[in-house]
Amino acid sequence: AEEQHAAAIGREFFDLTERIRRVRLRGKENVRRAEQIDLVGMELHAAVLFRRGERQRLLRGTGVGSKTFPLLRTEMKDRDGLLLEVESVESAEAEEEVNIRRRRIAFYERCGCEMTKAKSLLYGVDFNILVLPIAQPVPEAKVVLHELENIYHVMFDDELYKRVCHPFIAE
Repeated sequence: AEEQHAAAIGREFFDLTERIRRVRLRGKENVRRAEQIDLVGMELHAAVLFRRGERQRLLRGTGVGSKTFPLLRTEMKDRDGLLLEVESVESAEAEEEVNIRRRRIAFYERCGCEMTKAKSLLYGVDFNILVLPIAQPVPEAKVVLHELENIYHVMFDDELYKRVCHPFIAE
């Protein structure tokens, strides 16, 4: 039953990527923007799949998350990599939250993601930026920051971007 559930989630995830791919193919002039939406959409969808309360309880510890990363690499083989936002350990207020964030980062690192010096303060929440390298090695922090800013500019209009989005490189 767990394997069937995991397979259904995988199909749902890749159905989304196919819909995004079709949007990208509609207009060559929007390819760059669509590629950014592709990354954002996939990341957000993955976060929804693995963070909803009920699914989270059903999936935690079953290996579904670990199996997803090789699938992502295969599905996105023509991409340089995938950016992930992960709440920083340093900004956690309670010890329990510190432990959860450390475990989350360790999970992503076991799956091949690498921590960068790029960070983001988004809606007042401090995020570390990790990269899942796919076709290229992890770029230097300024390149990651530039790509992150491009994604945020797709997600937010200029006014909202200025108010809530503050990407930077950590010292």
